[in-house]
Amino acid sequence: MTLISHIPKTRENRDDSLIRLRDPVARSYLHLSGSGTTKDINYSWLGSRAQAKRLQAQAERRGQDWPFCKVHR
Repeated sequence: MTLISHIPKTRENRDDSLIRLRDPVARSYLHLSGSGTTKDINYSWLGSRAQAKRLQAQAERRGQDWPFCKVHR
Protein backbone atom coordinates (compact mmCIF):
# COMPACT_ATOMS: atom_id res chain seq x y z
CA MET A 1 0.00 0.00 0.00
CA THR A 2 1.33 3.43 -0.94
CA LEU A 3 0.61 6.50 1.16
CA ILE A 4 0.53 9.95 -0.38
CA SER A 5 2.37 12.33 1.88
CA HIS A 6 1.74 15.50 -0.11
CA ILE A 7 -1.29 16.59 -2.04
CA PRO A 8 -0.41 19.23 -4.64
CA LYS A 9 -2.28 22.49 -4.51
CA THR A 10 -4.87 22.73 -7.24
CA ARG A 11 -7.68 25.18 -7.82
CA GLU A 12 -10.09 22.80 -6.10
CA ASN A 13 -8.24 22.56 -2.77
CA ARG A 14 -6.57 26.00 -2.59
CA ASP A 15 -8.29 28.67 -0.51
CA ASP A 16 -8.22 31.87 -2.57
CA SER A 17 -10.36 33.71 -0.05
CA LEU A 18 -7.44 34.44 2.29
CA ILE A 19 -6.33 38.05 2.47
CA ARG A 20 -3.63 40.20 4.03
CA LEU A 21 -4.14 43.59 5.64
CA ARG A 22 -1.85 46.35 4.38
CA ASP A 23 -1.31 49.92 5.48
CA PRO A 24 -0.91 51.79 2.16
CA VAL A 25 0.61 54.91 3.78
CA ALA A 26 3.29 53.10 5.79
CA ARG A 27 3.63 50.39 3.11
CA SER A 28 3.57 47.69 5.76
CA TYR A 29 1.38 44.72 6.66
CA LEU A 30 -0.45 43.85 9.86
CA HIS A 31 1.84 41.62 11.93
CA LEU A 32 0.77 37.97 12.24
CA SER A 33 0.11 38.52 15.95
CA GLY A 34 -2.77 40.84 15.01
CA SER A 35 -1.13 43.95 16.43
CA GLY A 36 1.68 46.09 15.12
CA THR A 37 3.07 46.11 11.60
CA THR A 38 5.82 44.45 9.59
CA LYS A 39 7.43 45.08 6.22
CA ASP A 40 8.20 41.36 5.80
CA ILE A 41 5.32 39.51 4.12
CA ASN A 42 6.50 36.27 5.79
CA TYR A 43 5.51 37.70 9.18
CA SER A 44 2.27 39.30 8.04
CA TRP A 45 -1.23 38.35 9.11
CA LEU A 46 -3.17 36.07 6.76
CA GLY A 47 -6.84 35.31 7.30
CA SER A 48 -10.40 35.43 6.04
CA ARG A 49 -12.49 38.52 5.40
CA ALA A 50 -14.62 37.69 8.46
CA GLN A 51 -11.53 37.54 10.67
CA ALA A 52 -10.38 40.89 9.26
CA LYS A 53 -13.75 42.45 10.11
CA ARG A 54 -13.47 41.16 13.68
CA LEU A 55 -9.97 42.60 14.06
CA GLN A 56 -11.17 45.94 12.73
CA ALA A 57 -14.16 45.98 15.09
CA GLN A 58 -11.90 45.19 18.06
CA ALA A 59 -9.51 48.01 17.14
CA GLU A 60 -12.39 50.47 16.77
CA ARG A 61 -13.83 49.46 20.17
CA ARG A 62 -10.42 50.21 21.71
CA GLY A 63 -10.38 53.59 19.96
CA GLN A 64 -7.42 52.69 17.74
CA ASP A 65 -6.98 53.85 14.17
CA TRP A 66 -7.48 51.21 11.46
CA PRO A 67 -5.30 52.18 8.48
CA PHE A 68 -5.38 48.75 6.82
CA CYS A 69 -6.96 47.77 3.54
CA LYS A 70 -7.59 44.26 2.29
CA VAL A 71 -5.23 42.82 -0.32
CA HIS A 72 -5.22 39.39 -1.90
CA ARG A 73 -2.43 37.19 -0.74
